[in-house]
Amino acid sequence: MKMFYKVNLLCAVLLLMLWTSCKVEKLEPVNEAVKDVSGTWSILKVTRNGADITNTYDFSKFKLVFEGNNYTLENKLPFLVSDNGTFNLDDNQYAFSISFNPAGGSAKTIPFNFPNVNGNRQLSVPFTIVGCSNTNYVYTLQRN
Repeated sequence: MKMFYKVNLLCAVLLLMLWTSCKVEKLEPVNEAVKDVSGTWSILKVTRNGADITNTYDFSKFKLVFEGNNYTLENKLPFLVSDNGTFNLDDNQYAFSISFNPAGGSAKTIPFNFPNVNGNRQLSVPFTIVGCSNTNYVYTLQRN
């Protein structure tokens, strides 16, 4: 009988030690960094309808420049818009889409990805060109 009490007492002490040794940690909310797309972006990769066409055309001269709330297209290629204008992100911290508003045109909003690949930001922009709805492009750009 003494052995039964000793075992129960030992179990109770162990449970008490286990219960008091665990502390609940409060998790602080993580703030996402503000998405900064400013600067000059050049094409790293181009796909058309899922096929990589990067090496079939000289895409090296195309530039997409974001400055303030404005964007500029240099050495134009087929793109979502054909004129310079203004842009905005749907949210500065948790951005999932970007809107291009060309001067004298209507705004076009598309989803985009902004991954960090090997320590460098990339901007992945999927779009179709007006009049070519069966042709889907994805430009993967890197900041210069």
